[in-house]
Amino acid sequence: MKTFKAVVDQFKKVCDEHKQLNSFTFGDIFEVDLSNEMDFAKAHLIEQPATINSRDFVFTFDLLIMDLVAADGSNETDVLNDTFLILADVYREFKNGLGKANPVIDSRDYVISDSISCEPFTDRFENLLAGWKGTISVTVPSHNNACNSPI
Repeated sequence: MKTFKAVVDQFKKVCDEHKQLNSFTFGDIFEVDLSNEMDFAKAHLIEQPATINSRDFVFTFDLLIMDLVAADGSNETDVLNDTFLILADVYREFKNGLGKANPVIDSRDYVISDSISCEPFTDRFENLLAGWKGTISVTVPSHNNACNSPI
């Protein structure tokens, strides 16, 4: 995994394998159809600024885990609890997932941050949603050096 696309694909693979998540989307959250109730609980990945240094690329993402809240708000605490735990599962699988007999992770060519900052949100979109946003940084080795750069 040495490219932006490979990192995004790995997030998708981990989220697709999670038994409590029904969908994964990527990109601008306001371009995603949030009206289909069958898509929830949903994971959505948003790219943030990246860093290039002499040896590595550091990609930063916001990962949103969200679910529907009942119209009367009665299950909001449950939704926040469940989505936080799902976010923790995805992070831990991405960080440590090669230890299983049939790992979802297919590469260790990256380093993921030792911790992530998490922020809850409620009623942020057109339907009643709640969940958590985790900011995750992934460092991958640059595939180019002075010997193989295309310049």
